[in-house]
Amino acid sequence: MSLTPPVTDSTTTSTTNNTTALVTRAHNRYPLSSAMTPPSLKPHTLRNTTTKGYTTKRRNSSSSMLHTVPNIDTASSTASASSTEDGYNHKRAKLDLLLHDNNNSNNVFYHIDQYAMPSPSHHEDDEYDNTTDILRQLPDMIHAYDSLSLEMKSYIMFQLLKRSSTSTLQFVNSMIVPALKRDFLASLPLELALNVISHLDALSLCRAACVSRKWRSVIDSDANTWRRLLDKDGFEYDPVDEDEEDDDDTYSFGSVLDSELGYNDHSMDTGEEEEQQQQQEEEEDQHHDDDEQHANAHIQWRQAWYGADCYPLHGSNSSTTTSRMEIDLDFGSNKSQQQQQQPRRHPNPYKELYRHQYTLQQNWRKGRFKRTRFEGPPPDTVVTCLQFDDDKIITGADDHSINIYDTRTGRRMHTLSGHDGGVWALQYYNNTLVSGSTDRTVRVWDIRKGLCTHVFQGHSSTVRCLQIVQPTLVNGRMEPSVPLIVTGSRDSTLRVWRLPDVERSNETFYGSGVNRWFIHTLTGHEQSVRALAAHGNKLVSGSYDCTVCIWDIQQGRLIHRMGGHVQKVYSVVIDPERQRCMSGSMDSTVRIWDMEHGHCLRVLEGHSILVGLLGITPNYLVSAAADSTLRIWCPETGTCRQVLWGHRGAITCFQHNENAVISGSEGGIKMWDIKTGHLIRDLITGVDGVWRVAFDKRRCVAAVHRDNVTSFEIIDFGVHGLEDQGQDMFG
Repeated sequence: MSLTPPVTDSTTTSTTNNTTALVTRAHNRYPLSSAMTPPSLKPHTLRNTTTKGYTTKRRNSSSSMLHTVPNIDTASSTASASSTEDGYNHKRAKLDLLLHDNNNSNNVFYHIDQYAMPSPSHHEDDEYDNTTDILRQLPDMIHAYDSLSLEMKSYIMFQLLKRSSTSTLQFVNSMIVPALKRDFLASLPLELALNVISHLDALSLCRAACVSRKWRSVIDSDANTWRRLLDKDGFEYDPVDEDEEDDDDTYSFGSVLDSELGYNDHSMDTGEEEEQQQQQEEEEDQHHDDDEQHANAHIQWRQAWYGADCYPLHGSNSSTTTSRMEIDLDFGSNKSQQQQQQPRRHPNPYKELYRHQYTLQQNWRKGRFKRTRFEGPPPDTVVTCLQFDDDKIITGADDHSINIYDTRTGRRMHTLSGHDGGVWALQYYNNTLVSGSTDRTVRVWDIRKGLCTHVFQGHSSTVRCLQIVQPTLVNGRMEPSVPLIVTGSRDSTLRVWRLPDVERSNETFYGSGVNRWFIHTLTGHEQSVRALAAHGNKLVSGSYDCTVCIWDIQQGRLIHRMGGHVQKVYSVVIDPERQRCMSGSMDSTVRIWDMEHGHCLRVLEGHSILVGLLGITPNYLVSAAADSTLRIWCPETGTCRQVLWGHRGAITCFQHNENAVISGSEGGIKMWDIKTGHLIRDLITGVDGVWRVAFDKRRCVAAVHRDNVTSFEIIDFGVHGLEDQGQDMFG
């Protein structure tokens, strides 16, 4: 039995392939050709109110949009034939249109028939003859479109888009997208717009400021929002006096003792009254100028929102261009060009404060800093104390010297000589420096001149600790009434002195005669006074006699003498918010004391040996011990939150704030996250020892010992994004 192979219908296969190719070509040319009619545009009947005669005039036109169909079945047949001829038409869609003639009660029905899609194989030249007729009909077609209902317009537009090429669709899109966008913020009254942006975080504000000049103007100028963000993110700042001059001092950060808290920078002389009068006049003129600047800034702000016509700027023709303030962390590479093209505007100080604080915070977190290293005192010298600000670093050492260095360059500006023994305590306030030494004296220095102005004698042994006590608002009054110096000595006493004003007076005192700056001696301890801390009129001291004493500074009266430690007390701090004080001892414990009633509230255990260092902030109590660990405690409950492990030896120095702890020990300096206790990074490594470390918002300064050489290292986090024109805020 023979098998006959099946016969292949080559004609059918060829037709299918050709049809597929035609459909593909049609889709490429007309991307929406296959789009299905949305349900909302399905054929339906509407009553049209077109003008009389329009439909009749175009009824017999073969290319008319409105086509008369005396018999719907016939029309269907005709359209079907056309669809079959092209070979790839979609389903026929009909839309019956009921035209009502007000002058004729007879209703005539018309419908728009979906013409077949153009064949990909046809040439545009074939339709050239119809072009003239179509162009002539366009005005009437547009007129008819204007009078159609919304549903009809949508349907016609859908059909036109299906028959449009890619380039046409792109053109339509370029017209439609901008038209559908709406500036909702600009549509609101200014007060409501400010309320909207008040709910944004810093990142969202910066992104919103890039939307338009109007948005940027309002966001940059809204002081309340930026002040709220400063509080929310925990950035410390002093309230901005908007009557002050807008100068660089307004944005000075990191100063241990801010300049605005000090005295005038000039000394009194014979021309004092004239200088004061001239200065007063200049200040009045400056305040007048500042008031005008602030008024102009406010008007410019409202001009940007409501228009310049509503808020004229004192007859000025200044345009409401963008603010000179940049949203970026730095001001961007085009800063100079922008400043040349745009008038200077009064900046929002709170936004600038936030920008600066945020930049510094990110630099600390990401380890972006500039390192400066310079040699300090002679080899094998121990740096006993260190304090710094934006301009100077002041250190005391056991070689009798006090050195003053330039913070930016490390250049030694002054060496203060006069002590006959090692300097074990110092503190400065503005231009006044106070130091205590093993030579049993207390000296007061003019920092700027590098001169000793006062020598206080009275202690019979080493001055081991001291503090400048500034008047502080306590219970509605300033305590103490004048700035004081409190010193603690190994002679078991504390002494209270009035702080000389080296700025206002040229008076000096070198120990001979009656010391009119001495107030009184505090006696009560039986052994060396190792540590002290003062706030307002209260003074806390810790001694080698294992006791902690609380004193009234101005009255010189012992309030409480508290016992409990079984070994020497090495450190004390005051928690003024809770009216408590804390002490660390060689017995490895930390005790929390009630300052009002004088009894121990809690004993914090965990360290295994001497607790030599304590630090306090509103939310954290930190202790450092010779067991190479630091512990973070809750000052309210006394619970241990974190234990910081990682140092190789006893902790020799540390400082902390509400975000971080920086500690030094044999081997280097480490930076910790105070909330989690995790090590963030090693700031300094490869050193034999760390004498002292201190940091502010911008810099970390350390005195280290490496290869028998004592040197200083400055780690500056305030360069990237602030001085080097680096990346933008969220780059």
